Amino acid sequence: MCIRDRINPLDYAEELFKLAVFYNSALVSIELTGGFGEATMLKLRQDYAYWNIFRDESNHAQASHRLSNRMGVETNVRTKPFMISSLQRFIKDRAISIPCAASIRELTAYEQERMQKGTFTRFAGATGSHDDRVMSLVIGCATAIASPHTFIPYENEKAKLDEAYNDEWADVHRDLKTTAEDVYDA
Repeated sequence: MCIRDRINPLDYAEELFKLAVFYNSALVSIELTGGFGEATMLKLRQDYAYWNIFRDESNHAQASHRLSNRMGVETNVRTKPFMISSLQRFIKDRAISIPCAASIRELTAYEQERMQKGTFTRFAGATGSHDDRVMSLVIGCATAIASPHTFIPYENEKAKLDEAYNDEWADVHRDLKTTAEDVYDA
């Protein structure tokens, strides 16, 4: 769920709680980067006593020192490559349906850029574009892969996902391929 600066983080916790309960105690994955997620996560955990909040168990340094795993998700230079790869895998395997045109537009404007010294890759929306919807999808896919409660669709459900795409992605890929060929032909 992505609400770009339209709701107070504490009110957002209430909305997440309602949605999570409605969806049978759904796993909630809250982005902590940027500061707002911490308030949302604390309110959800302490005031609503919600128990099914994603815990990042990928930090092996914490495990070796027996510190408790941190609730929520950090999106940074260290975590983004895995997270982006998770979304790419879901799209490639057609394990996700994205019927939202605005999300598809953001996905097509999302960029990967190797920084000058080549020490890391920057992932972000193209200049002037948002990436909130993309990051929402990225966090969801990464959580699904990292969580032991991941739901893997059956073959007949993948066929339903194929139908849901209505060839939108095929059009996007064809357009991108044509554009790339034009650049190389010039």
